[in-house]
Amino acid sequence: MMQIEEKMAESRWTVPEVSVVIVTMLVAFYAVVSAEAGERRRQVSASQASELKRCRALTSWNASWDCLKQLGAPTATEEPILLASK
Repeated sequence: MMQIEEKMAESRWTVPEVSVVIVTMLVAFYAVVSAEAGERRRQVSASQASELKRCRALTSWNASWDCLKQLGAPTATEEPILLASK
């Protein structure tokens, strides 16, 4: 039994080395989680763009306006007017 305790006391891993390993693992975990969150944001953005395109392609002005209103998108009266400049 004494041999196990002696081996544990003579461990090659010191506190700074263990700390570096733990911090490295946390950084790797954060990189994976942030990459997944970025992918979800891109998917949501693509979905919203598709829905806006579908709403604006409707032939009836009222149907298009109602569709945009349901999506929470800016309607024609809420969008700023852009003027071409020279």
